[in-house]
Amino acid sequence: MAVPADELPPTNSRRRTPAEGPAAARRGPALSCDGNQAITTPNLDRLAAEGVRYTRAYTTPPVCSASRSAFMTGMYQTTIGAQNHRSHRGESFSLPDGVKVVPERLNEAGYFCTNLTTLPESFGFQGTGKTDWNFDPPETGFQTGRWEDLPARGRAGSIPPRFGDGFLPGR
Repeated sequence: MAVPADELPPTNSRRRTPAEGPAAARRGPALSCDGNQAITTPNLDRLAAEGVRYTRAYTTPPVCSASRSAFMTGMYQTTIGAQNHRSHRGESFSLPDGVKVVPERLNEAGYFCTNLTTLPESFGFQGTGKTDWNFDPPETGFQTGRWEDLPARGRAGSIPPRFGDGFLPGR
């Protein structure tokens, strides 16, 4: 998840738009903007209405970990040696010099990025912190894994504990 770092000094004058990255490996029509009537996700619905929705997306590898590796670097998985499913486990396999993952690039643009593992008890679940990339995650990608470290934490009490709702600070 990435949110604008409103509480951090701006790095440029452009308005930063909130963004949500891949949240699930196999996400079907889970949001109300997808037509699901069993869940209410007004903030993600608004983001979908105001932004760009990709309803036909394809990936180059046939397996999830290689797909995530390609998506997170913007490079073909064969270019970075990440084409085999769940490869390089425990091998200290790093990306080639100069290759950055999406959260690192978002950080450079002034976003605060997190891969949440610690959530308020009222949510009823905890994040996994899963990356499942075929390389070692760089230490500079995610600023935190803890909900209480989020810049918008002061508003956390008003965020309903529903999937996808409330992740647009200041709205």
